[in-house]
Amino acid sequence: EEEEATLQQQQQQQQQQQQQSGFWDEGAVDSAAAAMKNEGYDDYTNIGPAAIRTHDIASSDENAKESESAISCEEPNDEEKTMSPRQYPSEKELPPIDGDAVRRAVASMRIKSPNVAANLDAGAERRLDPRYRLSLAPSLVPSAHAIIPSTPLAAFRRTSPKAVTATANLSRSATISEAVVRCLPHLLLPHSGSSHSSGSTTEKSTLKMHIVGCDHIECQSDETVRAAFGPLIRWVGAACSSQLSNVNIELLGPNVPLAAERRGPLSLLPYSGSGDVGLQSATVSSINCLYHDYLQEKGNTADIAVAFNSGIWGYDEWRPTLEALCEQEKAVPFIITAYTVQEAEDDAEVVAEVADALTSGAQKVGEVQSTEEAAACDSLGGSKGKCLWEAEVNPYGSRKKRDTSSAIVGREYRENGAWQGWLLGGSNAQ
Repeated sequence: EEEEATLQQQQQQQQQQQQQSGFWDEGAVDSAAAAMKNEGYDDYTNIGPAAIRTHDIASSDENAKESESAISCEEPNDEEKTMSPRQYPSEKELPPIDGDAVRRAVASMRIKSPNVAANLDAGAERRLDPRYRLSLAPSLVPSAHAIIPSTPLAAFRRTSPKAVTATANLSRSATISEAVVRCLPHLLLPHSGSSHSSGSTTEKSTLKMHIVGCDHIECQSDETVRAAFGPLIRWVGAACSSQLSNVNIELLGPNVPLAAERRGPLSLLPYSGSGDVGLQSATVSSINCLYHDYLQEKGNTADIAVAFNSGIWGYDEWRPTLEALCEQEKAVPFIITAYTVQEAEDDAEVVAEVADALTSGAQKVGEVQSTEEAAACDSLGGSKGKCLWEAEVNPYGSRKKRDTSSAIVGREYRENGAWQGWLLGGSNAQ
């Protein structure tokens, strides 16, 4: 009885090893033989490697094993080479991959073997197209910036733990600063008393910003607001003091906490009316609303609009907002950030689709264009939206990696890691 029990245990262990190795058992071989016979093969051992390939036959018959070994090594004969793929038996269908199990295994590996995980991440990052590599962001940061001071700018060029933490806190302010340089460069001009090409004077004005799709991350408390936008006010006040006297930021979105809205406008100046930052006032207001409803009620009064980590590609609720922006009489730069460049490209497809659809509809019902109007339309790509810069790595994205439950294995996610710029709305002449 003990010998019998030992023999059964050995057989069970052998079967488990074969299953773990992906080998066929006898039952599978018999089923395969029956299927092959139905396909017109009387002897499945004569069909060559196309059917059996790398599978082993778990049989106690030694002769069958020798036959299997010989078959797996032989070259297909002339008859087999002329056979069409439909004449060969289909391979065994693989079971579906358990994505949750894979993610759990990867998460466990990151905890138990962080060095191995880091090496795998580095290898995956090196294999990426350079356009998608967020690790290249430090190399894109200039040595000097028109708005961002040298000390915080240096943090975006470094990878030390202290610098990584600093970039996570400064990413929103730095991203907006670079957007102002690209989209509103006239704010950096010295006060000369002359007129702009657009006809407006150089008198000090108010810079109005709309931060769209906000939630508790930006406006949970007064401290949260100051941490996110306080640096921006200090930097802009120092760099644009000859052009600006006031900065007005509105944080908008259906997920803005009602408590934040009830708090009312928050001043971000160190002291009321302080002149040491070059501004007379700098306020931030939180408004719980859908942005397209806001635009229909009040119109677009912003000089620039920004959507941080918006996920436009994944939420249909963004489409009415994009349509409302495209239909506004005033053309406004719209800056969109994302966790990865791939997601930013998906966002771009949605924006372009909405703008092109509105443009096509307008052209069908519009009047015949003059030569000048047609040329102006062509200069904007013939669309209600013009891409100012395509989806790319954001030099001022956070350097802190973001843990995401739905993350694609091998892809790195960071807040504001990628971005793009659009000009939405306005007439073609603008």
